[in-house]
Amino acid sequence: MTDDTSRNGFTLLEVLVAVTILGVAVVSLAGLHARNIRLMNRSQDMNVAAMLASRLTASTRARGAPDLGTTQGDFDEGLALRTRSDREFTTTSEDRFVWQITVEPTLEPTIREVTVSVRLRGEEDSLVDLTYLSGDTGRR
Repeated sequence: MTDDTSRNGFTLLEVLVAVTILGVAVVSLAGLHARNIRLMNRSQDMNVAAMLASRLTASTRARGAPDLGTTQGDFDEGLALRTRSDREFTTTSEDRFVWQITVEPTLEPTIREVTVSVRLRGEEDSLVDLTYLSGDTGRR
């Protein structure tokens, strides 16, 4: 007589359970990978926006105390902010970004608060906001 408990191999049910577990794991890893790619793209956009905001801030500061109010535009409007090395380094196009400069008064009449914001075109929330104080050179 043969003993039924000495069979070798797997049952069909065991194979189906193993394949189901493997399938769930692969789908989960694919979802994590897609999320990782989205986060990397967002991080790259934030880095480019920070560089553009920094350059725009330097350009604004070099021109002196700006007038009160809000101005906005994009980086194709004649702002010479890109250098040759930036073109080689930056893989995203700057025309995807727009800027806004808001100048507000402070309690001290000779000082103004300047906020430089950079966001992706078509989005409401800014990626980067840089705020600095600017001294008024006699204008009121």
